[in-house]
Amino acid sequence: MKIQIVAIAYRCPACSKDVMGEVDLFELGGEGTSIPCDCGESEVSLMLGAEGKIKISIPCLFCPESHRYQLAGVSFFERDLFTLACKYTSVDIVFMGDPTHVLNALEESEKQLIEMFREAMDEAGEEEQEYDCSHDYDWDEGRDQHYQEEKSDEEPAIPQPTGDLIGACANPTVTMNLMYLVKEFAQDQKIRCDCGKEGYNLQLGYDHIQLTCPHCGGVRRINSVTENDLYALADQDEIRIRR
Repeated sequence: MKIQIVAIAYRCPACSKDVMGEVDLFELGGEGTSIPCDCGESEVSLMLGAEGKIKISIPCLFCPESHRYQLAGVSFFERDLFTLACKYTSVDIVFMGDPTHVLNALEESEKQLIEMFREAMDEAGEEEQEYDCSHDYDWDEGRDQHYQEEKSDEEPAIPQPTGDLIGACANPTVTMNLMYLVKEFAQDQKIRCDCGKEGYNLQLGYDHIQLTCPHCGGVRRINSVTENDLYALADQDEIRIRR
């Protein structure tokens, strides 16, 4: 009997690395198996359930908890490519099937994430215009070799990360979600400076987001490395820029 082997890949929400492994039918019996990230902060877990269905738990780039699914064995073992998406963003978070197809899908997913990241930056810029804010996007050039090689004099404002997302910033997932949070604070008019005036400039760094008051020069630095940085901002009632 030929043992069917399935490649599985996902992107770790903790460190943003691509994680890939292989499983076969025998490994799914008993307590099942898992494909962990080297950082030790996430893993895809799988086990064989009732009626031959595959139970799978997948860490999500956008949600604090993993998503759980049940798959028919035919979907899991006989397709060249099968993907599962976040229930809330509809973005694919796991890729299963033939190794070549899985790698290609993972690369396409990375392009999608980069585009989402850029859209979040653009939307933040639109909100800044609405509230009389200039959009001043900077990048820590010394931290990003990919960006240094690709940047041009004509378009220095918005970084164009290429290849692995890890090269663009310390944690692209956290950074992207922080951008959305900043946008929500701006929409609710909850970004304030001690000087009492409205408006802010947004600067992106390798491991932080910085808001600067265009009137008094006050600064608010928001770390963007771990999920705790994201939760810390989400727990606040407003973003306060200090003089």
